[in-house]
Amino acid sequence: MSPSGEKFKPFLLDLSDEELCAQFAEWGEPAYRVRQVLSWIIGKGAASFAGMSNLSKGLRIRLSRRFRLGDLELADRVAAADGTEKFLFRLRDKNLIESALIPSSDRCTACISTQVGCRLGCTFCASTRAGLVRDLGSGEILTQVLTLDAVRPLTHLVVMGIGEPLENYDATLRALRRLVEYRGWAARRITVSTSGLVPEIERLAREDLGIRLSVSLHATRQELRWKIMPISARYPLG
Repeated sequence: MSPSGEKFKPFLLDLSDEELCAQFAEWGEPAYRVRQVLSWIIGKGAASFAGMSNLSKGLRIRLSRRFRLGDLELADRVAAADGTEKFLFRLRDKNLIESALIPSSDRCTACISTQVGCRLGCTFCASTRAGLVRDLGSGEILTQVLTLDAVRPLTHLVVMGIGEPLENYDATLRALRRLVEYRGWAARRITVSTSGLVPEIERLAREDLGIRLSVSLHATRQELRWKIMPISARYPLG
């Protein structure tokens, strides 16, 4: 596979379970192989297919020819005096996103992004100045967590970085479900932050995942909130 061919292979973790099962069925492989592969990548942090010892050599070769793993390149890393660290990651298409590690006396929290840029236009947020470039895939979201967990074991996660998580609902929830299922995380240690997309908040409430929700208000009066957060015109405080 040439370097250019490698570039255009799909990122395995961006695919849904159904899409992966369909591919495995095409290869004549049983559906449980999907769980084995995801357990290797998410649960054990495997960086290649070669070491997945409970898979046949033929399947490992097929996987390596069809998919790629790992989409984050560390572009910069900055530490603050309080121990907080910011990570600037370069994606496969050269776009940049930020993640952060926030340590305290009894926990270490990761803060991750769900979009490249943001379209919501909050006046206090630098991430929205260039608008929305694109959504992140579920693999790009999940890989931020796996990468930071390898730097320092995490106890908590907040989805509060660049982008509005509930505008990229399906990819965000797929990443979080897989984190709970294959990494063994407790859902109560995961918090999704939103600027207030009411239909998606209601949809999230109907999920059986059990994660926490944080709503970013930034103002307690509707007239002020509307000025600094345009989304408040569509979904007022009331």
